[in-house]
Parts: sequence; structure tokens; C-alpha cells
Amino acid sequence: MKHQWGRIFFAGLIVLIITIILNFPAQIAVNILVPRFNAPLKWERIEGTLFNVKLFGVSASSNSGVEFYIDQLSLKSSRLSLFSGRLDSVFAIIQGEMLVNGKSQFGIKKWNINELEGEIKLNDLTQSFPEFSFVGLTGSVHITSKLISGNYGELPDQGNIKIIITELSSEQIKSDRPLGNYEIKIDVLSKSRINGTILNISGENQLYISSRAIFDKPGKDLQISGQAWVANDADPSVQEILLLLGKYENNRTIIDWSSKINN
Repeated sequence: MKHQWGRIFFAGLIVLIITIILNFPAQIAVNILVPRFNAPLKWERIEGTLFNVKLFGVSASSNSGVEFYIDQLSLKSSRLSLFSGRLDSVFAIIQGEMLVNGKSQFGIKKWNINELEGEIKLNDLTQSFPEFSFVGLTGSVHITSKLISGNYGELPDQGNIKIIITELSSEQIKSDRPLGNYEIKIDVLSKSRINGTILNISGENQLYISSRAIFDKPGKDLQISGQAWVANDADPSVQEILLLLGKYENNRTIIDWSSKINN
């Protein structure tokens, strides 16, 4: 009889521990984990449990002073994945009408975003980056990625992102027509290098851009090269953009720009 009561007590203790873990408050868990992973995050409110977290009013900032803000971040995780030494999750980022969904993995030393897709309105994105709101960009953005990964507190060491921008416009440019449609590709080739390209895609653009960017992570050097030109029927205010992008010659601007980036 004593052995039977011992087994019942042990089973009850296991159930109690599992129940506590499954219902562990998200606020306590996030307050413990975020500082350990050196993540520069702040938030206004947290709801849910350890495996179903909702953060509201999330903000982050870099060493260079660039701030990022979103209305809501939701993270729903698989309990069984913990037995493999990692946490498999699905997430959603909400900012105004912006919605980005994805799948992620959090290990002991590394993080992975295995899938990322979303539709973004640029006016919502400028709310996330208040420093750039003066540009007044509008247009639609479709973003996709199959894999991005890296160590905590560092830039990614592998991955790729594809961004399609349609009907790009700016309140600073007096024109009834959008500037155009563009494709941006970002490829993280290694721990030391990130490549990027900007190309024109289908549609009658007013502003055409063909450019390539290289970011050397150890030296924090960013180099951008390429060229830009405008359509024959482009508005005069669009023509003025060329003078801001680089050296103007033969109706085209040669882009040759480099800078140090403090992330």
C-alpha cells in the first residue's frame, strides 16, 4: 500500500510540474530569457504563457540609434520540440495593416527563421521606423525568405530575403504617378559578407535603378554601386532624384557610395 501511494504521489508531482511549465506566465519567462540572449527589446505589455506569448508595443534599437517599433508580436511554440534541445515556433508580426508570418527555431546558441512571408504597406513600415517617416514612402511590399540563421546578439551568418516593391511613391516627390516597381534580393553568404541587389521589374517605371550592395561584416563596410536613370516622360521632380544618388553624366547617375555601418 505504501508503494502504491508513493507511485501516486510521484505521478501527481510530475503532473504538477508539467502543468506549471505549460502555464508558466509569459511575462516572467520573457523577463528571464531576453537578457540572457542579449536581445535589445522592450515592450509595453505581455500576455499568455511560455508557449503562447503575445507582446504588445515592442521596440528595439541598434547601437547606431535606429529604432524599430511594432504593435504586436505573437509567438506560439511546440512543447514537444524542447526534448530535441530547441524550441520550434510559429510567429506573427502585426503593425497597422502589416502582417508577416513565419516559422522559427531557437536553440541554445543559434536562432533560425525557417520560413518568412508577409504583405506590408510602406506607410505602416515607416511607423515602425520613426526616423524615416519624413520620406513619406507609400507602396506595397511582398517579402519572402526560406532560411535565415545566426548567433544570438549578432547579424545572420546565412540566409536570403526577397522583397518585391510595387507602386513605390514618396510624398517628397510631386508626381501623380508612382516611381515604379522594384525587386530587392539580400543574400547572407557567410559570417563575413552580405550581398544585395536592386533591379527594376515589370511595369512602366519613372525611375529605373540597377544597383549592387556589398556589406563586409568584420570591417562594417558597406559599398553600393550601380546606375539610375529616368523614363523620357518622367516628371521633372523625378529627374531631380538622380542628382541625389551620385555623379550625373550622359542622362544617367553613376552610383558609387561607401560608408561605415555601426550596427
